Amino acid sequence: MKLLKITGFLLILNSHICQSKAGESPFEHGKKLPVVPFMVLDNFGMKMCLKECEAISLCCSINFYRKLLKCELNSVGQNESLSLITDQDYVYSEIFHPKNRTCGTDVTCNLQSKCIRTTFDQFVCMPIFCVDPVPEIPNAYIAQKTFSPPSVTYGCSSGYTGVGNNTSICVPGKMWKTPVYSCVPDDFAKDCVYGGIHSYGGKMYCFAEHYITWTAAKDYCHGHTWHLVEIESAEEQSRIISLSKIPDYGAYWIGLADQENEGTWLWSHSRSAPQNPLWNPGQPNGGTIENCVALTYNGWSDLKCSQTLIPICEKVIHN
Repeated sequence: MKLLKITGFLLILNSHICQSKAGESPFEHGKKLPVVPFMVLDNFGMKMCLKECEAISLCCSINFYRKLLKCELNSVGQNESLSLITDQDYVYSEIFHPKNRTCGTDVTCNLQSKCIRTTFDQFVCMPIFCVDPVPEIPNAYIAQKTFSPPSVTYGCSSGYTGVGNNTSICVPGKMWKTPVYSCVPDDFAKDCVYGGIHSYGGKMYCFAEHYITWTAAKDYCHGHTWHLVEIESAEEQSRIISLSKIPDYGAYWIGLADQENEGTWLWSHSRSAPQNPLWNPGQPNGGTIENCVALTYNGWSDLKCSQTLIPICEKVIHN
């Protein structure tokens, strides 16, 4: 027995799959195979549905739903342990013999491909599936799936708020793009001011509605599996400032401090020094008294860690 994972389903490939009894009618009305299809196509006729199955290497049988003209393509056919059931809304058919396939027995396409007859009466194999399973996102489910082109749209489970782009796509024959989407607990999302959780450049940001010390801010973010923001570029900083609408007198905690070694500024999460420091003019200037860093409307300033400010928490999307 061989196992293959395609488009999120676990498919079982046996030597007897796609075999049928000779002499049977191509279509069995009022019957269906009780399996989960690997692909569902809308607005297909019954014969067109079978033709589609004959072109796709993975397909062994069809369940055709007459009421809605839905073509359900199955990766298995009838066998000793899998029999047809009665359902008057369906018509069932199988691939009787390899010679019935679009490419016949001359061309063998892999299981991610479909055989196409060209205008020059030649056969080519065209990828139609992604080569890896659909990406999984914690606390998310697949709300919608399309097959041409391959795409999935995610939704969040009850009690979670979605952040980012909830659709992932792939080019057939290649891998799915990594989703830029996360499902965040509602209780944390409700703490975020300035319009809730924001996303930019593959990160999520939360301006937490709490005036707390720098250490408490670090612990607060970490307690929600986030961390105090680490600003990597002037572009990212400009985006954060525009999200928060920081006034001339405002300041927010970020994840930079020199508490461990005076003058050695490190990000609290990555334990690295900033590659592109964005200090305000004359900063840092607090010596041993001011060891924690806040973002103001135009840059960074060192302050006493005991001051109470709103923290900016961040998290890489989908981590």
